Amino acid sequence: LVCSLVVILNGCALLHGYKLVDISFVKDAVSKGAVCLDGTPAAYFMSPGSGSGANSWVVYLEGGGWCSTPADCLDRTRTYLGSTNLRNKNNTFANLLDDNPAYNPDLHNWNKVRIAYCDGAFYAGDVQQVDPGTNLSYRGLRIFEAVMDEMLAKGLAGADNAILAGSSAGALATILHCDSFRGLFTRAERVKCISDAGFFIYGDDLPGKEYRRDDFAKVIDLHGLEKILPKSCTSKMDPSLCLFPENLISDIQTPLLMLETSFDAWQVSHLFICLLFITNVHWSNCTNDLTQCTTDQIHGLQDYRRAFLQSLGKLKDSRSRGIFLSNCYSHTTFTTTYLWRCLTVGNTTISSVIGDWFFDRKYVHVTVDDNYPRNCT
Repeated sequence: LVCSLVVILNGCALLHGYKLVDISFVKDAVSKGAVCLDGTPAAYFMSPGSGSGANSWVVYLEGGGWCSTPADCLDRTRTYLGSTNLRNKNNTFANLLDDNPAYNPDLHNWNKVRIAYCDGAFYAGDVQQVDPGTNLSYRGLRIFEAVMDEMLAKGLAGADNAILAGSSAGALATILHCDSFRGLFTRAERVKCISDAGFFIYGDDLPGKEYRRDDFAKVIDLHGLEKILPKSCTSKMDPSLCLFPENLISDIQTPLLMLETSFDAWQVSHLFICLLFITNVHWSNCTNDLTQCTTDQIHGLQDYRRAFLQSLGKLKDSRSRGIFLSNCYSHTTFTTTYLWRCLTVGNTTISSVIGDWFFDRKYVHVTVDDNYPRNCT
């Protein structure tokens, strides 16, 4: 099904004819244990490639936060983030998944797969027993593996090019699964990963670091994530720290592109402001409209940015690792049409960055030096 709508803002076309892709459920998902928190079967949305893209694939992992307690996870079962019974039966494929070459020049005719996120822990949990108290299943890793098995049978095994990508929690999932994804291929010319807004920081010098660390520790314990964390990291530090990308990425061997902003709106709102000794109400005008921020609030946002850049600076230098860093007060680009179409850094758009980096047309390291947050929506 193709729908059509066009909105022009500041000379940039935001919407156009876009594709709705029907949901598919993994074959024998329940018997394989590839189930959501509530036990419903794993699902995905797939659009087949064509022409020059028939043997190229992009696999996209959705975002949607995470749950670190049984009560939080139980709450998610009342939404599509915990149950495929509550998913729409089709999904919009746009931006990274767009089939229009004007907006997705290098990947428009690739095979595209979007995996439903319903496990609450980065497609990575693997607890054998169903929780007897809540009847919850923590089986994200089995979801990922079952969908990959199904895609391998549909042609992924013979791919010439492949990308694993994700946004937010799906971006952290992409980092976690990046090397194992690359291991699925024997003949592919290029296999790379793209993390969109997945660089969740520990923030050594920011308020709330104990909360952020404890929250990840609870996720690891509840969902059984420790087995998927690189031993090269857990042998050096506590596993809870190895879920933070600043400690995880240097152990990833597969080429990785990071699309980030140094003023990540979700992290600022959920992992920084709420842990200050200032009410969220006091900040709401600022976070909803940057022009309403006080001088102290701007200084607070700049403190976050400094911590973000310090965390990013912990990574070892690598030419296989690309970075596109803006100063937008936003969260994710794959899910935000305006950012995908219209945001430029150094006269470079995100879609062109992805093609240049993936096909090795140029080294990608694009950043903004301005330390003032920008409203890019």
